[in-house]
Amino acid sequence: MTNIRDIAKLTGYSVSTVSRVINNHPYVDETKRAKILSVINELSYVPNASARQLSYGKTKNIGVILPYTDHPYFDQLLSGIIEVAFNEDYQVTLLPTNYQAERERMYLEEFAGKRFDGLIVTSRANNLDVLLSYQKYGPIIFCEEIKETEAGCVFIDREQSITEALLYLKKQGVEKLGVTLGRSGRLSFNTKVTLELCKKIFPDFKEENVFWNCIDYEQGVNAATYFKEKR
Repeated sequence: MTNIRDIAKLTGYSVSTVSRVINNHPYVDETKRAKILSVINELSYVPNASARQLSYGKTKNIGVILPYTDHPYFDQLLSGIIEVAFNEDYQVTLLPTNYQAERERMYLEEFAGKRFDGLIVTSRANNLDVLLSYQKYGPIIFCEEIKETEAGCVFIDREQSITEALLYLKKQGVEKLGVTLGRSGRLSFNTKVTLELCKKIFPDFKEENVFWNCIDYEQGVNAATYFKEKR
């Protein structure tokens, strides 16, 4: 397999000069550039991507940690992330966890090993402290409000939006409230906030009226059956 040293030997130029041509460096004599490119084309030489990444110190790759790849909410997030990343000439690698903490830590170790330039965490399985400890390896952006420490985050005001939804239901005359949720309150900030607001706005609300682990269409159908039987 042809390598950069072979190109240098055939052209009579140094490895550093060949490298500058391969990486489209502007300060190379045009005669040298033309000769090197001619040999590269003749040999159908393709630069090693890993070597170039090491040279630049960047992978141009963003890792996106998410629980599922077939969920409408995360589909919308991914659509926006991918659009912006591609516009900036970055690749996106999906890192699904299914909320498995060990798998998420495996991705964090890959990040520490410089596989990605940065991480976007759409929803996490581990405690926040675990992920924050990896910030020394590069930027990590969280799709949740982080108040305890300095961390990059993008989020919506979930408390306000949930409050408005519950008040609307109460205004419509709803007395007995049923709620579908994905994860237990121990793991999910969104779940904790939802339960607190349900109890505040509907004082008679009981957690037995929660259908847990509702994350897809099939579970939605099961939830409808569950609430119908409880009426």
